[in-house]
Amino acid sequence: MVMTFEVDGCLDVTVKTIFIPAICLMFMSGCASMSKSECASANWESRGALDGQNGSPLSLLSDHTSACAKIGVTPNAGLYSKGHANGVKLYCTPSSGLAKGRMNAEYNDVCPVGLEAPFLSSFVDGLELNLFKVEQEKAVAESRLYRLRLEQSRYDDPIPEHLLDDLDNEEDTVARYSSQELRLKLRISEMRLKIRTVSP
Repeated sequence: MVMTFEVDGCLDVTVKTIFIPAICLMFMSGCASMSKSECASANWESRGALDGQNGSPLSLLSDHTSACAKIGVTPNAGLYSKGHANGVKLYCTPSSGLAKGRMNAEYNDVCPVGLEAPFLSSFVDGLELNLFKVEQEKAVAESRLYRLRLEQSRYDDPIPEHLLDDLDNEEDTVARYSSQELRLKLRISEMRLKIRTVSP
């Protein structure tokens, strides 16, 4: 499947959807954080609140500054910071932490003292739910692979091509889930360590 899309300030990009996550990051890194129209009409306190509520770091303001400089607009840093602080309070809640953890989202160290530990604790709960789902899916894939190998054992050479293809695909699936499982376990350990460092 092929997808064509346009990002404001960037060239049109046509990619196969299998590569979209990596390629999007590559192209987005060179794109403006705000469009010209957004810069021209920005309410900087509201923009800061939006970014804070999305868990973006305060340093994103420097990206906005660069983007808006192209049309001669300078962000109001004071209003942006005020809005960002308010937005972060909405982001740094246990319910948000649980949701972000289940998504295995990035955490940009934006939560203030007093809110960070409860947020991160729920974030880890979300990661563990994500891990449980991956472990279940891996077990199902391993079961399918086991059945395919049993089927393979019933054949003398040559083994049917479709069976070899199914085996290759299922082995790739198990390997992918194993990789996801390992990354999640490592991240859970890292976040638990972080909780200990920020807890009173």
